[in-house]
Amino acid sequence: MQLWRFLHPSALAFTLRTTSQAIIDRLKGAPPRTTQAAQYVARHARAGDPDDVLRTLDTFAQNERWLMSLGPLKGPLIKELAQRLPANARVLELGAYCGYSSIMIASTLGRGARITSIEINKDAVASSRANVEMAGLSDQITFVHGPSSKMISTLEGRFDLVFLDHWKDLTHPTCN
Repeated sequence: MQLWRFLHPSALAFTLRTTSQAIIDRLKGAPPRTTQAAQYVARHARAGDPDDVLRTLDTFAQNERWLMSLGPLKGPLIKELAQRLPANARVLELGAYCGYSSIMIASTLGRGARITSIEINKDAVASSRANVEMAGLSDQITFVHGPSSKMISTLEGRFDLVFLDHWKDLTHPTCN
């Protein structure tokens, strides 16, 4: 990971704020950030409304705790890509975090689409499932808990899109 990015003067305030929040959360015994996000969504989002769940996650990320999700800036690029897929597309997502990308892709593609998302962190899986349930998309999105290096070989069939969303340093520099 390119840690120097977080120490650059333009990022220093962000780095200090998110680091202090993480330390305070740990000292207080607060749940993981993904769990906090899911709890926030449960309190503030409209059930069955994927767009409102995404807006609520964006609000949480802007006002409460930083989230490592697509957000409103990168999201439109993924929506545009998803719109090019067939309505019954199968998508494999590697890295669920809080379910943001899965919700965005499923809601863009419509009811015929199926998303399988592999996530190594059990808290992130639970939070993703809760957010997807709130969005009303549980019948379209399946979360698999485990490392993608082991779980991919257990999957059957072909996928129309593989969305690598867990190793940030592999993304194109203009997207970071």
